[in-house]
Amino acid sequence: MSYPLDYIRYFFLWAIFLTACREQDNLALKLSVYHWKTELALSPWEEAYLDSLAVENVYLRIMDIDWDPYRQEAVIVSPVQIKNFPRSSPNLIPSIFITLNTLKNISPDSIPSLAQKIQESIMSRMASYSQPLTEVQLDHDWNSKTREAFFGLLKEVKLRFPPEVQVSSTLRLHQYKYPLKTGVPPADRVMLMVYNMASVRDIEVQNSIIDIDIAREYLHNTPSYPLPSDLALPIFSWAAIFRDGVLVRLLPGPTPGSALTRFPWKEEKQDHWSVLKGHYYAGYYLYAGDRIRFEYVSQKALQELTNLLAKEKNQAWERIAFFHLDEALGRKYPSRFLRQLQETLRP
Repeated sequence: MSYPLDYIRYFFLWAIFLTACREQDNLALKLSVYHWKTELALSPWEEAYLDSLAVENVYLRIMDIDWDPYRQEAVIVSPVQIKNFPRSSPNLIPSIFITLNTLKNISPDSIPSLAQKIQESIMSRMASYSQPLTEVQLDHDWNSKTREAFFGLLKEVKLRFPPEVQVSSTLRLHQYKYPLKTGVPPADRVMLMVYNMASVRDIEVQNSIIDIDIAREYLHNTPSYPLPSDLALPIFSWAAIFRDGVLVRLLPGPTPGSALTRFPWKEEKQDHWSVLKGHYYAGYYLYAGDRIRFEYVSQKALQELTNLLAKEKNQAWERIAFFHLDEALGRKYPSRFLRQLQETLRP
């Protein structure tokens, strides 16, 4: 059988087009979100938000691991209560936050049993999910005192899952900038958390979540990290409560543009308030004289941070994740805006 020349030409061009599309898709920065609450029960709006973003991965906070000083052991804290899984069935990646105290106090002999506890808890909570497990993430900001324990835990967790399940580690800016000094985790991939840049405990800081000058110091002219790397950007806010100059509590903060003047507060400077008389706020009692610093990430600041990341050509990012999924906050960051950030970072 023979075909007309025009048909052959058309078929050839169409094949080239499909190949180009597949190659472009492979180059695309895959979009993900974090879900960092104690209950997984998405609202209809959050479901639609995931759909509009075509989210590939949801990093699901499964539990925290903290140190119990009375029992002298690592314990599970605030495990997630799963009411329903996302309707769109994205790839769920269990994420476990491990406190500094845990890895400062745990003995090397106890690390295998902690890894076993983590594996069993993950499998129990994910048993009814229809998709296969592809990755587990451990979240810990290690230092020189906890590095050995954390790296050992990563290895032990890896041993308890099939080879096709990757074990990833979160990464802070100082660890990204100085891998020879801080060490490279024995993980399959890393997630660079590009937020919480300044000390939240410093009352004079304007915004600890995002500071473009600090980001520039860590990102500029930094060599490519020696592991496959993903990127997490902030879409959250909080209120830092200070008493006698000391940070005493972090509370979920109002979104940008919220009306704050209805409270008995006095604005000292932008986003910094002093409490005039005692009252409850977000379930926490504030005393007269307390100071409140509201921190959030504006679209302008997030775009500026993304532009900065896009200029640094040394690193090839494979995924972009937004921390974290929440209806009240998400309405301040429309899906088209997050898509725009994704396009800015596309290789």
